[in-house]
Amino acid sequence: MAKVKVYSNITAKDASNVIMRSLAKGDIVIILANCVIHYEGRALSDIGPGDRLVIIKPDGTLIIHKKIKREPVNWQPPGSKVHTHEKDGRLIIRSVRHSPYEIIIVECLDLYLIVTYDAIDPYALEISGTERDLAEMIYRNPNVIEDGFKVLKLEYQTPFGIIDILGEDKDGKLVVIELKRATAGLQSVSQLRRYVEAMKNMTKKDIRGILIAPRITESALALVRKYGLEYKKLEPPKIPKTHDGLGFKSKKLFDFFENSRSKNV
Repeated sequence: MAKVKVYSNITAKDASNVIMRSLAKGDIVIILANCVIHYEGRALSDIGPGDRLVIIKPDGTLIIHKKIKREPVNWQPPGSKVHTHEKDGRLIIRSVRHSPYEIIIVECLDLYLIVTYDAIDPYALEISGTERDLAEMIYRNPNVIEDGFKVLKLEYQTPFGIIDILGEDKDGKLVVIELKRATAGLQSVSQLRRYVEAMKNMTKKDIRGILIAPRITESALALVRKYGLEYKKLEPPKIPKTHDGLGFKSKKLFDFFENSRSKNV
């Protein structure tokens, strides 16, 4: 079965049947037409005849574009109810949103083309990971820091704030790690130094401090060296965003790692 079907020289009645059947199957419908647009909701508006691109998605999304600009001239969000019919030889598209109540009616004066697209998209959106995702990656794979590195504590509280990761190197020396998902600057270096000094005062031991970030400014790198700290370049993982927009980020970091530890006991 064809993924893309193109209909030209189609009557309004047949077009209505094609649209409703395709949406019921889960297809995207694209319509090229000269149309007028009526809106009723928080206000009343009418847009006169013009050539427009109309996109209807199976989740109820309706988008109407002119030939210029990025923003649509009218739209309805997912969850809206779309119905089509023929009236006086013209295709009528009616979209209703119930909360708040809004109606868009598209009256197609000239119907140029209809395209239906059986789009299969199983992959979730990937977004750049946060410091939290970076911490998860290091917790699962501590050797990304260096061979023999061990995570002792996550989100360790100090008088100067919370240390992202407190660890230990292969020689048994304590390591304070500050995580940044983007470019590390002077403030990040100063924060790491405060944590290192706090741990030195608490333990009376020598402490290593490592700043983890995908990038660092030249001035920040110079300050790292001046303070005897270390910088390691590490990209946060790409995190698949789930259909509802949640996932790992919807959990508290403490709960996530506590659950991970309990599974390993």
